[in-house]
Amino acid sequence: MKRWNHCSLAMLLAGMALVRMAGAAEHRLHPSTEQKPLPFAAKGASPLVAAQPDGLRVAASGQPVRVHLVPAAGVWDCSSKLWMLLDVANLGDAPVLVRGQIKSAGTSAWSVTDDAVEVPAGATRTLPILVSRKLSADDQQRMVSALGDLRGFPGGHQNSSWRQVDAAKINGVQLDFFTDAPKVDCLLSKLRGAIDFSLPSAGQLETLHRPCMDRFGQNTAEEWPLKIGHAAQLPERLRQEEAWLAKQAPLQGRSRFGGWTLGPKTEATGHFRTLKRDGKWWLADPEGNLFWSLGITCVGHDQGGTRTAGLRKALENTPSDETLPPLLRGLKGESWNPYQANLQRKHGAEWAATNAEFAHRRLHAWGINTMGNWSSPEFYHLGKTPYVVAVHYDRPLIDGRDGKWGNDLPDVFHPEFRERTFARMREEARSAADPWCIGYFIDNELSFPDAATPGSKALDAPLESPARQRLAAWLLEKHQTVEALNAAWGSSFADWSGLRPVDGKKTEAYWQDLKGFGELYLRTYYGTCRDAVRAAAPGKLYLGSRINHVKNKTALSVCAEYADVVSVNFYNYTPDALALPQGFDAPILVGEFHFG
Repeated sequence: MKRWNHCSLAMLLAGMALVRMAGAAEHRLHPSTEQKPLPFAAKGASPLVAAQPDGLRVAASGQPVRVHLVPAAGVWDCSSKLWMLLDVANLGDAPVLVRGQIKSAGTSAWSVTDDAVEVPAGATRTLPILVSRKLSADDQQRMVSALGDLRGFPGGHQNSSWRQVDAAKINGVQLDFFTDAPKVDCLLSKLRGAIDFSLPSAGQLETLHRPCMDRFGQNTAEEWPLKIGHAAQLPERLRQEEAWLAKQAPLQGRSRFGGWTLGPKTEATGHFRTLKRDGKWWLADPEGNLFWSLGITCVGHDQGGTRTAGLRKALENTPSDETLPPLLRGLKGESWNPYQANLQRKHGAEWAATNAEFAHRRLHAWGINTMGNWSSPEFYHLGKTPYVVAVHYDRPLIDGRDGKWGNDLPDVFHPEFRERTFARMREEARSAADPWCIGYFIDNELSFPDAATPGSKALDAPLESPARQRLAAWLLEKHQTVEALNAAWGSSFADWSGLRPVDGKKTEAYWQDLKGFGELYLRTYYGTCRDAVRAAAPGKLYLGSRINHVKNKTALSVCAEYADVVSVNFYNYTPDALALPQGFDAPILVGEFHFG
């Protein structure tokens, strides 16, 4: 989309889950037959929506266009259906992407299920929205006991606690429209439920107790043309892919780093850098070519393992065509990695080194020019494809723990935070001198859903917490006396040592103070990380912390002041759905992006 032409780096998350490719040929999961009509109307009076004999017409300019649909009466009962479907006719002259979410009575959050369809100009397509339903405690326990803690159960149930809806009381559909055209002009009709939903009975669950995967890690319940039937097929597939790779010509107009040699030249610094040209942010490769990074995360051969009781017994019998010992079939203890086993079958004894080289050939043939976050050093240190580095380390946390790295908030006011950050960056000496290294993420998806979170956590921390002590000092400097603080917060602290979260309704001043401290926290955090990267790797880019709470505009703005590139993890159908702070002017890196 046009608004995202300034984006300097986009990375694609590998390992996508079920992708619902709506808009193409009718899919068996959401056919147009077997419908349950769901009468609907637009929520409130809206100049965007006009009632038509055959539906609602949405006609509006601006981006994005948002419309809420509600039941014509009461709620929609989709307890017996797996999908909600809506027909969208595009009356405009440019494609429109339509995204849909649902919610149910008694909840304020929209379902995390994001479904979308692209509707060509003059065409009609069906938007499918999966009903991510909440099960009763008994049904949940029955399914987990029989099948394990799977992400998806037979019948279509998504076993996830993220914003599930009450399928019997759905009371809203939120639609967002994205287009490059000056306006959106669409007709909405035929909202309905589709595909009967039911959980397996106790008897049916018993029949599901069978190996769900074969020794190659393939689904035993399905057949498809390229399914592996015996071990000798894997080396043959390798020969076929080798032949295909040999026919792939290198992308034209690309440098050895994947930069754009046919575009404007910039200063060659020997490292990747950022620049703004004609109002748009870019990366430049070490040779001075403009660079748009398209990458895949987790490039390596350690992915795809599973740990399930009984695996060794299920896999202990070696078929007649299999000569690998148990360890080379992916077994290690009670864990199993069929991907590694297949690599060994495919590449032979030197499978690890061979596969690392082979991965680069594949990436280049596919047009991929970056190894994204979590990729393996044994792959990216081969000097064949640009890469980014994930920097993680243990450090003191706000709540007083000396925590393992994760998304818990570090205590940035603890003296060891700065020491450990600088020490960890000094360990990156090899990548700091490597021209193929784009730069560093420090941390991943830290838990600050809003600007007040660091202050709230500091307020609830132990007395000896440096973050709590810094908050108390900051509040003392602002309010001067505890009596003034009590007047502002509606609290009754006897002294500064008694600071704690206020019970009940909070005053506006309370939230403003916590947000103000949150900004101080973020400036200290991003400033320290930036300084550590500059000290250890002065030629490399500091890529931020991979912000997943993108509604925290303070985090985005403060990160932009310190990081060379603001990184976000954004799971959606289009980056146009990301609402940036007013006046934001910085390159953005989408570190994880998919719509499974």
